[in-house]
Formats: sequence, C-alpha cells, structure tokens
Amino acid sequence: MSERSKYLLLLFILAGVIIFFTMGERDLWEPDETRYAVIAREMAWNGNWIVPRLNGQIYTEKPPLFFWLINLSTFFFGPKRELAVRLPSAVAGLTMILLTFVFGNRLFGPRAGFFSGLILASSLLFPHLSRWVILDPLFALLFILSLYCLFLGYENEEKRRNYYLLGGLCAGLGVLTKGPIGYLSIVIILLFGSLQKERERVWNRKLLFAGFLSIAIVLAWFIPACLTGGADYTRRILVQQTAGRFIGVGRHIHSQSIFFYLVRFPIGFLPWSLFLPSAFFHGMRRMRDCRREMTLLFLWFGFIFLFFSFSKGKKDTYLLPLYPAAALLTGFLWDSEILSGRLRRGMIAGLTLLAVCLLAALVLIPLRTPEGIYGVIQPVVHLIKPILICFSLGSLIALLLYLRDRKAISFLCLFATLLALHLQIARALPIFNSLWSMKAFSEKIVRRMEPGDKLRAYKSCPTGLLYYTQMNSIERIDDKNRFIEILSSPERTYVMTEQRHLDPLRKELGIDFRIIDRARVKWWDLVLISNFKAGREARKGRCASSGLHRPSTGHRTNLTHSQLLLLFLVLCLAEKRSVAVSAPTEAAITTFPAVITQRGKRAPVQEVFPAKGKNAHLKGRGEVVRGSK
Repeated sequence: MSERSKYLLLLFILAGVIIFFTMGERDLWEPDETRYAVIAREMAWNGNWIVPRLNGQIYTEKPPLFFWLINLSTFFFGPKRELAVRLPSAVAGLTMILLTFVFGNRLFGPRAGFFSGLILASSLLFPHLSRWVILDPLFALLFILSLYCLFLGYENEEKRRNYYLLGGLCAGLGVLTKGPIGYLSIVIILLFGSLQKERERVWNRKLLFAGFLSIAIVLAWFIPACLTGGADYTRRILVQQTAGRFIGVGRHIHSQSIFFYLVRFPIGFLPWSLFLPSAFFHGMRRMRDCRREMTLLFLWFGFIFLFFSFSKGKKDTYLLPLYPAAALLTGFLWDSEILSGRLRRGMIAGLTLLAVCLLAALVLIPLRTPEGIYGVIQPVVHLIKPILICFSLGSLIALLLYLRDRKAISFLCLFATLLALHLQIARALPIFNSLWSMKAFSEKIVRRMEPGDKLRAYKSCPTGLLYYTQMNSIERIDDKNRFIEILSSPERTYVMTEQRHLDPLRKELGIDFRIIDRARVKWWDLVLISNFKAGREARKGRCASSGLHRPSTGHRTNLTHSQLLLLFLVLCLAEKRSVAVSAPTEAAITTFPAVITQRGKRAPVQEVFPAKGKNAHLKGRGEVVRGSK
C-alpha cells in the first residue's frame, strides 16, 4: 500500500468516527432539521418530485436535490430514523474531508493533504454541521468538487474537456442544491486563469461547453417546476431566491453586519484559526516557489469570504465552502514546520494563547461567569469541566512538544485532544433534546388523540409537530374568527399555539381556555388546548392513572359489611359538608354503584358534578359529590 493510500485510509477512519459517532441518538431539532425532513417526506407522500412542498404549501426557498437524497436515504434505512435523514449531510461532510486530502496531495504532497484533512475534521464547527440536516455540507462538497475538476482541467491540456465537463456537472448540481451560487467555482477558476496570465486555458470553448452543460441540468428541473408551480413560484424562485437574498429582500434573510464573519469564522474554525495568521504570512513568503498553489488558495479564501460578507443574508453555515481552503493553508503551514529546523514565533503564540484561554475558562466556570454563557452551558457543566481539563492538558503538552522540536507529535497530540472533545460533545448533545426538539411534546399529543380527532395550529406551527406526529399537513389558523369557530364546533379538536398568541384572545374574548398541556421548545412557549370539556374522557384518564378501571353500568360488586359501612360514611360526609373528593375516592364511588341498602330500601343514587360556583376553586383537585333528592 502506497503512502498516499495509507494516509487516505487513516483519515477516512478518524473522520468517520468524528462525524458518525452517536449521530442517530439526537432528535431532529427546530427549525431547519425538521423543516427539511418534512419537505422530503411530503415529497415522497404526494409523489411530486419537482416542486417541494411544506405543510401542503409550495416551498420556494430551496431547489429539490437535497430532498431527493434524503428520500433515497430513508428508502434504504427507514423513514422514521433520524440517522437516515442526517445521512446525506454526513456523507457529504466525510467526502469533503477526503477531497480536501486529495486537493492537498495535488498541491503540496500527501502529508500536507493528510494534515489538512485532519484540521478540517477537527475544527469546532465543521464536523457538527455535517451531522445536521442542512443543505450546506452537500453544497460545499459540490462546490469543492467542481473547483477541483476545473483546476485539473486547467492543468491537464489532454483531458481538459472531460475535467471541465465534470466541473460543469458539479456546478449544475450545486445550483439544484442551493441556487445560482453553485456557479461560484466557475467564477473563481476564471479569475485564477486571469491572475496567472494564462487566459487561453480557461477562456475557451471547452469551459463554455461545461457552462452549457450545467445550465442544461438546471433547466431540466427548472422548466417543469415553473410549469407545475405557476407564475408566482417562478417569480419567487427567480427574484427572491437569487438577487433577493444578496440584497436582503424576502423571507429568512438573516441580515447581519458586513463584519459578521470577521468574528464568527475564527470561532467556527477554532483552534486552528489561531494559526491562520502564520499560515497567511507563510503562504506569502512561499509565493516565489509556490505561486500557482498560493494564488489559488488565496483567491478561493478571499473571494468566498468577501462575497458572503457583502451579501445581506449571513449565517455561520454559509461559509462552509471556505473551510477547506483555510484547512489547506494551515495544513501546508504545519507540514512546512516539520521540514524546517527552526521554531516559528507565530506557532508558539498560537499554542500558548490556546492553553491560556482554556485555563481561564477553567477558572471562570466555577465562578459562574460570564452569566449569559453560564446559563446556556449549565445543564452540561458536569461534562464541560472534564473536557476543559483534558483540552488544557492536551494543549500544554502540544506546546511543550513543539518547543522541544517534536512538531509532528505536537500536531497529533493536539488533534487527539480535539478528537476526544468532539466525541464528548456528540455524546452530550442529546441532553438538549428537551430544549430544542418537538418530539416529546408531539408524542404526548398523539397519545391523547383518538380516531376522528383533529389537530390544528393557531398562528404558529413548528415543523417538528408535523414530523413527529407523522401527519401530512396541519391546518394553520391565522384568523381569530376561524379559531373561535373551530373551538365552538362539535368536532373534537386539539389546537396547538403559543402562550403569547393565546393571552390577547383571553383578554379580548373573556374566555378561560382549558390548557391541556404545555412545553417550552427553543424560544416558543407552546400550549395545547381543546374544545371538549373535562368529562368522561378526563375521568377515564384519572381512573387509568390511579390503576382503577370503571366496570360496565349494570355490573354489581359484592361488598363485605365493613366495606359497605365505610363507603356509607364517606357518602354521608360528602352530602353533609359538600366536600371535594379526591380522584381515587371519586373513582371508588363511581366503581361501586348504588348497592348500599338501609332497612331494606335502596339508597339514593350518587351523581358526580363538575365543581361550580363557590366550589370552583376546588377544580383540578377533585369534583363535588352530592346526592339526588
């Protein structure tokens, strides 16, 4: 086995462990994961593979390729498994790590490519984004695959046409994943050829044919989609989802400052972002002997960073195509450090800063500062403390090894520490299911419902409710009159809404809605209400919870004299004082019908009434029992 194959196999194992460890144990979280899972499932249920739909409405935010892949995964591994829904993103993330190695091997050699792959796999944000049901890992994979094929075509004149066609194919699939930004790879290779003063390699018919191929792939979906979706769908997908996102027009824009990524990207690329300044300076010093490689990486990094910084819509996930370029620059730096015989002050500063920050965190956590951060991590403080201890020790050991000129071992020590960190984070994330998942609340709703019952939502309908109730659609009510009409109808209906939407109705209409259940998911304070009163169903639930079962109406129970006497005393006490009887006692009363006799005469039949009037304060602790006269 060659050195290149050994590196590739080892990288495949290590990256696979980081990405796939406990990937199926966490629920699908709101809002992105459940939204994309519901769209894919609805696509399979209604058989419309061209126009995505969400809760019965046409979904114009994204093209369909990612949803096709989710359905392909769930076809083989089961539609109700979180692992199957996450598999396309995870496979895309793993493939991108391996492709980073291949790219690095082509530019700098196998060891630099191996270091680059490990850096990408162990950065703070990348492996966890690859474990989420989002489009960005797939889009980033298609982007780097297209760029790599175009770069190979730029270098290889004999196979240029084939490589360019492959690059165009991947660019077209990128457009089917996330829109026209899939063509960014073609723009970068055109700029690269111009900077290299070799325009004839890129400005030619072969690359033009690749562009036509990518457009043909897009049109093969776009034309049927516009014919199916209509004029409104065409306008939305052409205007709002192309130029609209860049200039900040439309829904889900996530508008942020132009300096947003100057702060967020270094955090997402930790701890390797501490070495990026040294990597940039090292790359500029090597421009003389590595001009082609450095020009490509600097252009790749700078163009993507500036493009998304000037775009109005910003999220951490949007910069995912940038991570391989940063990993290649940092991997080349570490590979050059091993070959050099001197210590670099930038590397020492990065390792020292890492160790100091971790030790400072160890000191601040027991002091519960900063208060805002401590409030978020409080449920997993018992897990974070050992993580910080191990991470601090690992960074200190890596620093000492580097100072002793054991640079390769220093790098591997730091990676091993990060590997343990990511595995611990993956194991701890399911703890937050109660805060970010609709699964528990949705399953409780399903257990309450009987055949024929309806479930609706007022003014907000989290997609997790759709996914975990396994319903094809849930009516969303936005009109107050429609809401009152549904609650007044004889049809048994459950309505899920937020407390902030219910309170104004309660004040305006003077109605005290009966809240059956409530839950706090993400920032939503969700409540479940219904239009049927606490009657037979509620008593049935209380009897079931107390372990008592109601016999049929005509059933008579043989009682001992002591049982008859005890029950008679309880009934007399209730009649005399009109006290509230607890749920178990009420169940016992209704379980034993009127079989009490006195002097050969049948006793009055006892009736159970809801608490009313002056006894209304007893509601919820039992019901008033009184005898018929």
